[in-house]
Amino acid sequence: MLTELLRHGGARSALPARSLEDCLRELAHPFVEDTDMVITAVLEREAVKTTALGSGVAVPHARLPLGKEQVVLNVGYSPEGIDMGAPDGKPVHLIFLLLSSPSAQSEHLSVLARIAKLLKLTDFLPRVYENSSEIYKILAEEEEKLP
Repeated sequence: MLTELLRHGGARSALPARSLEDCLRELAHPFVEDTDMVITAVLEREAVKTTALGSGVAVPHARLPLGKEQVVLNVGYSPEGIDMGAPDGKPVHLIFLLLSSPSAQSEHLSVLARIAKLLKLTDFLPRVYENSSEIYKILAEEEEKLP
């Protein structure tokens, strides 16, 4: 599921962005022309509660009109890290950006659950932190281990 979604947008192994806004712009660009709309929607969501999970991971997400695609996912690695107010106080390095149409609520929740399983039940994080240039390959291998 995650691997299939990432085929459309890929994975960015070295995000040059140093702010959340710049990171979102880079991750959203393959899917939408109006990246400002994405930034606004995600920042509104972040104002309610941070999507930073700790351990250097965040899953910013928003629902907005996407046109043809119902759910899109991109992942990126920021070597510098981005302050997103994580519960452990650490900067975020690995960012999954999930965007979905308002009508795709079930799919949106399924992707979030799949990301949570990937982070909890596999060696994905330690492997990515050891070799961030292979995010997509590592994700594909670790996702195959999931039930």
